[in-house]
Amino acid sequence: MIKQLALCTLIASATLIAPCVSAADQSGSKLEAAFKKADTDNDGTLTRDEAKSMPRVAKHFDAIDTDKDGTVSEKEIHDYMKAQHSKK
Repeated sequence: MIKQLALCTLIASATLIAPCVSAADQSGSKLEAAFKKADTDNDGTLTRDEAKSMPRVAKHFDAIDTDKDGTVSEKEIHDYMKAQHSKK
């Protein structure tokens, strides 16, 4: 009985807390996962070829690559997305 009550309390708490996770946090987690998957050589940046697995990044590669080193970092992608969002 006590275990069931504890489990119910845990489930209720999780249900109340889950909506509090911001869309930005979820978006950031998705970006991070997609970036890690695309970064096949694990060097922390995406080449133009690696970026092909992230179509939006590939499409806007030159705009995202702010330091013009021929690669994009996760921070550059995040900064680009943030700038685009603030334009809306």
